[in-house]
Amino acid sequence: MLLSAQMSDIIHHETAPYFTVEEVAAIFRVQQNTIRTWIRTERIKAIRTSGGWRVSGDSVKEFERRLAEIPVIPLKPRKPSIKKPKEPNKTPAKTHERTLDREPLDHA
Repeated sequence: MLLSAQMSDIIHHETAPYFTVEEVAAIFRVQQNTIRTWIRTERIKAIRTSGGWRVSGDSVKEFERRLAEIPVIPLKPRKPSIKKPKEPNKTPAKTHERTLDREPLDHA
């Protein structure tokens, strides 16, 4: 589903048993903060190293398997909203009589 054949090859590669947050984000096509949230909420297993979080290839595959099991619920099509044009305001404009009756201020 989410993993392409190329990403599957990377996961099985012996020299890269662990992935950085950035690499996992690229695999699942999400933001790095999303991966950190998934780690914090224990949705995906990771270990903390001095260089940051690392996610094992097995954890990535397990998470993808669980994602594939989630049923996709189709969205209901929305009805197009047809808005009626606004009617012009028929109430007369309010005048501020008090301001019209005042004498201009002398700023001198």
